[in-house]
Amino acid sequence: MLQFREKFAQIYSHNAAPCGRQYTIGVFMRTVDGLGLFTLIENPFFQVNIVADDISLFYLPFVNGTYDQWVGTDMAFIGTYKLAKNWVPNSQINPAERDAFAALIEKFLINPPVTESNKVHVAWDVSDYQMDVVTANGREQYFRIIDRLAEFGVHHVVTSQSNTAVGVRENATDLWGWESTLWLSLGEKIREGYWYPGDPIPPTVQVMLDYAKSKGVYWMAYVYPILAFTASNEWLLNENGREFATLANVDFQEWLLKTMILFQEQLGLGGYAFDYTFFWDPYNTEYSQWKGWMNVVRGLRQLKPDMKIDNRQEAHCYGPWYMLHGSYSEPLASDENPETYAIIIPDLSTDRVAALQMRSVNFWYRQEMLLPMDIIPGFTFHQQERYFANYSLPWTDWLTRDFDYLGYQYSLISNIATAGINIVFTFLPARDQEEFDKLPAKDVEFIQQWLNFTDENIAYLKNTIPILGTPGRNNIDGNSAFLDNEGFMFLFNPNYPSMSISLKLDESVNLFPGGQWLITEIYPQNRNLNIQTYGDVLQITMDGTSALVLQFTLFNPSLLTSPVLIGTSGTVSSSLNGQIVITDVLGEVGTTSSVSVILPPNYGTVSSVSINGAIVKWLAYQNVIVISQISFPGLYFPHSAQIPLRLQDVVIRNKTRQLFEAELRIIEGPPTDTINTIAYTSYAGSFVVPSALIEQLQNRQSEYPINWKLGDYTATWLMPQRLLLFISLYPPDDGSNVIVTIDGGWINLMKAYETRDHVTSGRFSGYYADLSLIDTDVEHQILVSIQNSGQIFSG
Repeated sequence: MLQFREKFAQIYSHNAAPCGRQYTIGVFMRTVDGLGLFTLIENPFFQVNIVADDISLFYLPFVNGTYDQWVGTDMAFIGTYKLAKNWVPNSQINPAERDAFAALIEKFLINPPVTESNKVHVAWDVSDYQMDVVTANGREQYFRIIDRLAEFGVHHVVTSQSNTAVGVRENATDLWGWESTLWLSLGEKIREGYWYPGDPIPPTVQVMLDYAKSKGVYWMAYVYPILAFTASNEWLLNENGREFATLANVDFQEWLLKTMILFQEQLGLGGYAFDYTFFWDPYNTEYSQWKGWMNVVRGLRQLKPDMKIDNRQEAHCYGPWYMLHGSYSEPLASDENPETYAIIIPDLSTDRVAALQMRSVNFWYRQEMLLPMDIIPGFTFHQQERYFANYSLPWTDWLTRDFDYLGYQYSLISNIATAGINIVFTFLPARDQEEFDKLPAKDVEFIQQWLNFTDENIAYLKNTIPILGTPGRNNIDGNSAFLDNEGFMFLFNPNYPSMSISLKLDESVNLFPGGQWLITEIYPQNRNLNIQTYGDVLQITMDGTSALVLQFTLFNPSLLTSPVLIGTSGTVSSSLNGQIVITDVLGEVGTTSSVSVILPPNYGTVSSVSINGAIVKWLAYQNVIVISQISFPGLYFPHSAQIPLRLQDVVIRNKTRQLFEAELRIIEGPPTDTINTIAYTSYAGSFVVPSALIEQLQNRQSEYPINWKLGDYTATWLMPQRLLLFISLYPPDDGSNVIVTIDGGWINLMKAYETRDHVTSGRFSGYYADLSLIDTDVEHQILVSIQNSGQIFSG
């Protein structure tokens, strides 16, 4: 029991409520003058009793709290902090509490010092179990995966490959039927005692080991720790028709650890991925089984500190102490296949849907689970649909073409922003021959460059914190990653309408007094935006469904040795006769930019200023050259362009087809003869599609020349050369009625689903139409009529 003389203003027992369990993360005691203490025990099972200012922490490690010999207890901790004045929106944890708690957890990590990011591919996210490596087709697909990883610079892959020469799924004893994919397909034989490390490696396994090694890629074996390994009956239980090994048995812990070490050494593995780690033993406490599993994973880490460990199966349910010895916790805190998690904001891009889910979960990991950045998991791209609509599992080639060409950059940046130390790749453009062959070199370079960014800036990424609350609807969300008052800010607008935000540059974003910053946009463009000082307000407007990365560099104009260009992309140079020459200036069509040049001290007289070869007007203010706004001609059509709409007084109620046509002046009627008594709200507007946009889409198809198939049309994230009109409704309802006319003509709306076989309301994103053949450079009139059903229409 802890007794305090101090009368606390608030005692908060924090439970992140993972998986419905009531496990306490820690107890936070706050004083009226802004000081605080936190306390906890180093396991997920301790309980708290608070009476006035007396706090009791306790846990029961064994059956009925008894044991027949002395045992060591888990440690208890007390820590101090000073409350930060700014709180993270939507959280009851103060940033100082988060940082103090995460620093404690970080002290107990056995992982080697972080000098570069972990880069891991989880191959079941590309359905590698469909590829039987005994067949030429299966091997060739897997070799392409290895080739793509090596090309990106990813050197570890969690494998669940099929190898029917070694194991077959009909012999599986796990409830999921995956045992034939475990231990590089040797799982069934290891469980049955027919193969043990030291025995000859089967040729079909060896060929996969050799190929990966030749490319500098290391396999991570997929393992289910509690299967009924027959090496001893002492650790086997049979409950409710399930035979399994208990992790409470010390002999089993030692056997499993020894077996994994020998297996890793013989096969040259880069690590392990764990799943199916259930605590089913009814004769020992959940604590004792958890403790036994921690003994195994800690032993792996101590003996092989450089090993990558993907430690999942409800890792997120047990809190920080479960996650200590893995490389990262469970990505998405759930299964990754898109059938299993909610769509937070409807979107035509499956990568953006998954990225928002990851950012939301990683906000929870960082701010509520209080994890240090070292073990927060990433999730780059998406897992392809796993199951047929009837929830049977396809074991042969299915949906091998699924790369989201327009969403992948947003996804990778989201991973770096929220889990920059652990880049976990999912679907890859590799299994499909055309996706592998025709991915443009510039896109490969983009991925390589941003992976290099994580290595070069690892010290900043370790300091990543959320700054704008839970990612979701009607919000811009973001993280900062600052060290010594410099670093990066990552911002995301997951909504289709453009949004603006004002950010005060102070402790709320982890910046402190001490000078001013040159703020540089490094994604999606490369340009210096502004120079601002502590306490200033940064004004940002973001296009719909966009990401923005800003770099903050401490700036002292008195130390400049060359001119600095502000407000646009490009390069600036100067000549001896005072000419300021600005070249390579680019900007978004239809926009204007305010441009200035900051000159070094004692620069001298400026005689002229030119931009892209043209002389421009300018004014000088001390050492700053201010240029009148420059314009980029053409019709403005931004990313996720929103069509301006206004409410239209149209009533569609009890109308025959003919009357409906007359009232809306449409050419083609709806497919039915009558429209039932339904109330609609209608919106009217106009838009122009510039011919330059269609030319850009055509160029995209030339650069990424996939021969698209009929089945690709229903996946809105494929065929990136299309111009799609999206009706953004929340919550999405595939039973709602939406009518769209353009220039009086009925538009055939299609239903977008984030999955291709699960055509269900839970996977529905919204209605869309393909406008790729629309006339360009002319004004079109649009009328959108939506059934009045309580949905929110964003445009």
